[in-house]
Parts: sequence; C-alpha cells; structure tokens
Amino acid sequence: MSDAPIFGNRLPNVHHVRRAGVYALITNPDAELALVENRGIFFLPGGGSWSGESLEETLAREVREELAWEVSVDSRLGAAIQYLVADGGIQYELRPTYLLGTRIGRFNITPEHSPSWRPLNQAVRLLHRPCDAWAVSELNILSA
Repeated sequence: MSDAPIFGNRLPNVHHVRRAGVYALITNPDAELALVENRGIFFLPGGGSWSGESLEETLAREVREELAWEVSVDSRLGAAIQYLVADGGIQYELRPTYLLGTRIGRFNITPEHSPSWRPLNQAVRLLHRPCDAWAVSELNILSA
C-alpha cells in the first residue's frame, strides 16, 4: 500500500494505464511558481517518463522541451496518485513525482510554451490536476 495521496477514483473492472511522470516546482525570487499553460489549462512543467529514464532525466528533458530551460534538482517533494480520463476516453493512473528545481540556464531552442509565473496560492487554484495542486500546497507549507 502506498503512502501517496490519491486523487480521483479508480473505476472497478476498468483497465487503467499506469503512467509514471515527474513535475518541477520552480520558483523565482518573487516567490512565484512557474506554470505551463496549454489552451487555457495550467500544469506544472514536466511529463511522463520514458522506459529506463530516471526522474532527473525525465525532468530535464520535459523542462527543456516545454520551456527551453536547464534545471537542477534540489530535492524531492513527494509523490501522488491521480486517476483520470484523458481525451479519447483512456483511463489513466498517473504516478507523478514532484521535484523542487532551480532554473540554471536557457537552451537556444524554441520552447513549446512560455512560463506563466503565479503566486503559490493562485497556482493552487489554477492547476488543472488536483494532484498538482496538492504538491503546490505542500510547497506552500514548506515555504511558510
């Protein structure tokens, strides 16, 4: 049994695709959190892990693709489980891990998104997935 908080409901007698991923909590000197906006929906930078990829490798790849940033991992905040239905009706069991990171550079590539810097309390309200909002709430507790 996992100690990770669980969000959403696992539907009985339905196959859920398990998807491991990693997401970054990156703040700026104004105590704002970097979010990614996609068609009016807010997410934390990060995404799904490829087979054989470490958490740090996944995070580096995803943040590079999404924001064209180089990040260092400072520490692990925690992990969660999120049940959801994606476009196309696929049932997922997301297994996100949340890492605290620092932006240390920028790649000379065109990012998929621009960062949307938001105060922590606002980020909690804006994030699409409850598991991500939980992680930001945990960061807010640590920052207090």
